[in-house]
Amino acid sequence: MTLNDAHCHFFSTHFYAALGRGLPDADPATPEKRALDTLAWEPPGTAYHLADRWVTELDRHHVSRAAMIASVPGDAESVGAAVRRHPTRLVGFFMVDPTQPAALVDAAAAIDHDNLRAMCLFPAMHRYALQDDHVRRLFAVAAARPGTSVFVHCGVLSVGVRKKLGLPSPFDIRFGNPLDLHALALAYPSVPIIIPHFGAGMLREALMVADLCPNILFDNNTATLDSAANWALDLSIRANGRLPARGCGCPALCSSSCSCGRNLAVPLKADARGPICQRACFTLVEQCGLAASQKNFREENHFESR
Repeated sequence: MTLNDAHCHFFSTHFYAALGRGLPDADPATPEKRALDTLAWEPPGTAYHLADRWVTELDRHHVSRAAMIASVPGDAESVGAAVRRHPTRLVGFFMVDPTQPAALVDAAAAIDHDNLRAMCLFPAMHRYALQDDHVRRLFAVAAARPGTSVFVHCGVLSVGVRKKLGLPSPFDIRFGNPLDLHALALAYPSVPIIIPHFGAGMLREALMVADLCPNILFDNNTATLDSAANWALDLSIRANGRLPARGCGCPALCSSSCSCGRNLAVPLKADARGPICQRACFTLVEQCGLAASQKNFREENHFESR
């Protein structure tokens, strides 16, 4: 059985420093200490140390590879270091804010020099429209680098660690409509677009745009769906098999005995569950680098891509 996790957040020292700068009485030299003390959480240490800890956990849970997301803009270097430390186990994703002047240069550097595989956009968090030219230029960066994906958070956005720290979250979810990806997906058909959480409350819109655009994929990180949504999702998965992976500590189970259908609260019949989830996970690992070898992955799992 091959297990891959497509959605893990790499909470580096740089990440906590970014949070700490928003807290009163934080030492400008070590703002991460203020955040970590308030949370009463263990410091992550260096990027290498945190990468080692992640791989230890992957081993403990029998997970082959995992996508690590740099969870604040400007932290691609931390995930790049983690990937260099464990290149066969970790795949790097990074957050980028298209409205920042250095966004294009930073994104290109993260892909070209740090070997990261997906840029992550959070339009509600950074308050920009997906139709903005800044976003289109980032997609052009991805398209010029085959094998690069774009992860786009849509729908409801809530950052638990900000709540724990009492930090404001002036997000605007009007900017996170999956339908706004339609024109981008058509304009850049070679770029895989990952919508996490099944659209985070915008399932109908996510299914609509995915039906129209074969390069749009889903991850089901922490998804909880009611029975009506289950029915709609079941139809969609049966139609196109584009559910890429289980995320955030609950890896995709991609074997003939796959239990993804139960884990997702999707009423898939047992005999359909394995082939659907196998094909779907292959799509993600092939396009986002979670499989070390296409040939080996196919042979181990006994299926071919769509």
